[in-house]
Amino acid sequence: MNEIELYKRKLKSFDERGQFDYTLHENMFASLFPSLERQVTFGTGKNGLKTWGSKKFTADFYDTESKTAYEIDGKSHDRLINQLNDEIKTRFLNGKGIKTLRISNEQVEKLFNNESRKWGGIIE
Repeated sequence: MNEIELYKRKLKSFDERGQFDYTLHENMFASLFPSLERQVTFGTGKNGLKTWGSKKFTADFYDTESKTAYEIDGKSHDRLINQLNDEIKTRFLNGKGIKTLRISNEQVEKLFNNESRKWGGIIE
């Protein structure tokens, strides 16, 4: 998929309120950790666009107590450009004293399936 197709898909995921839809894996993760805040935005401050290449960064999930950001990474994060963007975001957050944990879709599925098994097959 080229860059234009990627951005077109991203635009389609906007809802009427101008917000992105959550992915399946983000919803799975949220069901496991309902106390985490979703889509928390951190401004980069004065000269942030020049320094960080962005005016803001958004964490998929954030734990205010432990100051930990959780990023759910799908296949798009396998691409070099996205890995570079991820690294910039991680460095910015680390500079703010925020630990960043990256969790693949596969890891989310494992967590979700393990938790579902604890229910003894009630949900099938």
